[in-house]
Amino acid sequence: SLRSAPLSMLVESTPSGATVKIDGRKVGVTPWKGTVPVRALQLQLEKDGFEDVKRTVTPVAGKDVLERHTLKQSPTTLRIVSEPPGARLALDGKVLGKTPWEGELSPGTHSLELQAQHHATWSGELKLEPAKKVERRIELEPKPVSLMVEAQPLRAEVYVDGERRGTTPLRLQVRPGERAVEVRAEGHSPKGEVLMLAPGASETRRSFTLYEAIAALRNAI
Repeated sequence: SLRSAPLSMLVESTPSGATVKIDGRKVGVTPWKGTVPVRALQLQLEKDGFEDVKRTVTPVAGKDVLERHTLKQSPTTLRIVSEPPGARLALDGKVLGKTPWEGELSPGTHSLELQAQHHATWSGELKLEPAKKVERRIELEPKPVSLMVEAQPLRAEVYVDGERRGTTPLRLQVRPGERAVEVRAEGHSPKGEVLMLAPGASETRRSFTLYEAIAALRNAI
């Protein structure tokens, strides 16, 4: 009878090449054409990097079956860790929370921005592939802090971490952390100090008195 005659079925997907399963049995890949009985069928499409399609198809006697599906890319799991932790995280302009952060995102290119107190804002792009787990570690650059160095005699040379930065009196911006400051003047014994400068600290001031080399030698004796 017409009711029991097998029907022609065409299954297409975008993109093509998806595995076609009917009632749990693999029958081919899209685009796929075959015959099916007139009864409820469990159709499943599978493709790497895309979410599975699962649906019940109920053929109508005497009418061919056409199934077209656009596959949705599988989400990517993204974990963002920052130094320092607790940075505000914005993705594609939307604030998602604070680091460390983990969540699912659609594949593709996303803009990322991190902000933390006393640190420069970090921004960049992430290109995510489907069905992957990605971890990104980002170190934020501390904002410089102010350092004022004075010395006697005047116009002594100031070195920070071995690099000449100018002559006294000198106000300069330096990276927070442990900084070695040394003051030199011709004919005088140099003086130095290791400073621990905290991020966001107010201006640090240091004053040095340099002694003439001969006087310094006498004092040592």
